[in-house]
Amino acid sequence: MMATDPIATTRSGHPQLDWQLDLQRALLHMALRDDLTGLYNRRGFIPLATGYLRWARDAGQNLVLFFADVDGLKSINDRFGHSEGDRAIARAAACIRETFHQSDLTARLSGDEFVALIIETRRRSAGAVCRRLQSKLAECARDESRYSLSLTVGAAHFDPGEPVALHELMKQAEIALYRNKRRQRSACDDIAAASDRESNACRP
Repeated sequence: MMATDPIATTRSGHPQLDWQLDLQRALLHMALRDDLTGLYNRRGFIPLATGYLRWARDAGQNLVLFFADVDGLKSINDRFGHSEGDRAIARAAACIRETFHQSDLTARLSGDEFVALIIETRRRSAGAVCRRLQSKLAECARDESRYSLSLTVGAAHFDPGEPVALHELMKQAEIALYRNKRRQRSACDDIAAASDRESNACRP
């Protein structure tokens, strides 16, 4: 069973108690969600992702953690101001939201850094998800002629047969991101190849 969303709605049927519950949910939402993008923040992502990994280990399910950041954000801030930089972050987040499923965990960790944790299946590979994200970003970029909106992406695979802690998985994905950023190339082919290797290794 997946990790439970702490912002899920429950009702008591008692007006005064429901008002208090609504207030608690609003405060919890503010604490666990990023104001600019509406995605989870680090405080919300870490416990949910930890539960995700625990479930995947017990269920024998492969996961993929994507780590991404906005390319050239400093240049956007310097040329057009921080309000435009915030707009670029919000647009990138909207593309992320459109790419990933509601059951996936997506978050803005800080600044221009995003993560997404997904279940990987043969019908939904990491490479295919990466290409879908790049396609969504290309659609968003058509509306902005002053600068290019793009993300550099890295990914790490969670193998339930050899489970690692969340901080280690995040470290692996971040290393992959910066390796791809140094190469100045799309990472989708590399992510797809790594996904294929993981799938082959898991087959009996």
